[in-house]
Amino acid sequence: MDGRVLSVEAFGKGHINDTWRVTTASHAHYMLQRINTKIFTDPVGVITNTIAVCRHLQGVAPRLVPQVVVARNARPAVSRASGVYRMLEYVHGRAGAAPLDDAQAHAAGHAFGRFQRALADYDATRHTLPIPGFLELAGYLRELDAALATTEPARRDRAGDLIARVVAQRHFVLRGQQGPAGMIHGDCKVDNLIFDETAPAVRAVVDLDTVMWGRRAWDFGDLVRSASVRGAEDAADLRLHLSLYTPIAEGFARGLGDLFDASCAAACVDAPAYVALMLGTRFLTDFLVGDRYFKVSDDSHNLRRAAAQLSVFDSAVAQRETMARILYSMKVHAP
Repeated sequence: MDGRVLSVEAFGKGHINDTWRVTTASHAHYMLQRINTKIFTDPVGVITNTIAVCRHLQGVAPRLVPQVVVARNARPAVSRASGVYRMLEYVHGRAGAAPLDDAQAHAAGHAFGRFQRALADYDATRHTLPIPGFLELAGYLRELDAALATTEPARRDRAGDLIARVVAQRHFVLRGQQGPAGMIHGDCKVDNLIFDETAPAVRAVVDLDTVMWGRRAWDFGDLVRSASVRGAEDAADLRLHLSLYTPIAEGFARGLGDLFDASCAAACVDAPAYVALMLGTRFLTDFLVGDRYFKVSDDSHNLRRAAAQLSVFDSAVAQRETMARILYSMKVHAP
């Protein structure tokens, strides 16, 4: 780290890790993060993953991601009583935030597609699974069943309608197991992108803790789910607006290049609905077990989040044919 520390300021609104921006006397900036070890039970493995991904990308897509800053003892993390900490380069720019315009939406899709393509020849056999069962709806439904068996009756009653809506969609598990697999980002929200301050271009993809082997369509679905809504994540009647769907899809396909084939396009059709249902199930389960996983502002926060994501799911299902026409009309490559 270059220079004496002048300030440490809370940064971002992440659900899991705590993040601070560090400023030094030499006007250098860094990102300090405390890894949430309740979620990432193998923090050393997660940090090792990040270093390996960053090194690989440095060779094929320089500056696409921030690099890890090692400690004075050359270790990539520091363990203290208060937690496990690591430091990353600070990327100057503007943190992504909805609503986006068409050019920004295209850039966001392109960045995450390019990220996947750049990791196409990454050695996944040495990559630690960051969170067992992450993004797997089947596993989250089993966790919901377990929560329903032990939750307080009052909480179950408050969530009754949402529980019924999730249970009715169990068949959607199969929709999420389609299409090609590869290394994915795993958390494709707009706020995990750093945009150029003056142009609709992405300077860096950040928050790499969830990078893992998974279905390529999951990243696409998560980006559409998060970037094509208008309102906060717990807003009532949240729904997809397809005005940004085409530029996101075109950007993602261009970023993936020949990896975006007919099989990938077909899987992307149901991906926004799958991810919304999966996330809604997670929020609902967390509410039932007493808000252990996600940070909450009040006792009903996860309940509102679950309702919002199920609303997004409903709107994605209702607009499935339109999304399919858009994807199938695009130029795709034979698998």
